[in-house]
Amino acid sequence: MERRSPKDQIIFRSMAPSCRIGVLPGEADGPQPLEIRLAVDVDLDAAARSDALADTLDYRDLAAAVESACGQRYGLLEALAGQILTNVLEDPRVKAASVEVTKARAPLGERVGPISIRLYRGQEANS
Repeated sequence: MERRSPKDQIIFRSMAPSCRIGVLPGEADGPQPLEIRLAVDVDLDAAARSDALADTLDYRDLAAAVESACGQRYGLLEALAGQILTNVLEDPRVKAASVEVTKARAPLGERVGPISIRLYRGQEANS
């Protein structure tokens, strides 16, 4: 009998790409540093047993999906996060994923620290 691992995840706790993002004048003139956290729901049982890269998602592919999204220009953090999830969910082995995007220097004045948004999507949402 095959064991199912519904809550196995690959987690990137901190990625630090730069992206042209913002809606205010001058805000997206140059790349801004972001922090991205990505969690991908995938069955890791075979990889745990085999110790073979072919039985898991290659971390390089997940990082490339984030970098590809960050290569575009966005007005909103929500749009960037949505594109990251679209890229990650292209692999049918990914059951669901969540991403948190943090902008350290949101133009909201000195009293406001970093701003984050978090999106979650599953394969069924893309059907």
